Amino acid sequence: MEPTTLRDKVVNITIKSMDEPPNHWKTFNDNINTTVVSRLNNDKKPNNDECPILECKLDDNYLLITTDKIVSKFGGQSYGLKLKEVTGLSNRFNERNYSKVGGKPQKTIIQEVLGENGQNLIFEIDSHHPAYFATLIILNLSTFLRNERWYLNPDKDFKQSLKRWKSEL
Repeated sequence: MEPTTLRDKVVNITIKSMDEPPNHWKTFNDNINTTVVSRLNNDKKPNNDECPILECKLDDNYLLITTDKIVSKFGGQSYGLKLKEVTGLSNRFNERNYSKVGGKPQKTIIQEVLGENGQNLIFEIDSHHPAYFATLIILNLSTFLRNERWYLNPDKDFKQSLKRWKSEL
């Protein structure tokens, strides 16, 4: 079945870029706290057509990625950033993320998303597959919303799809 919404399209494209589907994801954390939010019924859809894509609840930290924005609570501070305003990702936490603790990889990854006018967002997520998926979702959606093209895996019939997706925005 062909995806019919922007949410379904970006999830499909991004999952195709992964080596495992969500139900086979691995993490170095004790358990996976990240979920790809199931498709909503039309009667439960928010009025503005914003749809949740990914959610992660880690102790006091929280992440929600929707078709419109990223919302995060990290270190007691709340963040929000529209995906249209994303300009890239920072490597600020790479040393921490790729260091070993007791000879084992980090359980979680901390990522900083760069936004226009210095408005950045920090989030924490389960390591390995969930972190990679979140990064790809952010890059795919922000690139599409800003430049009308996908960061990864563009459609074969892009012009026709672009018309359909633009009508949903």
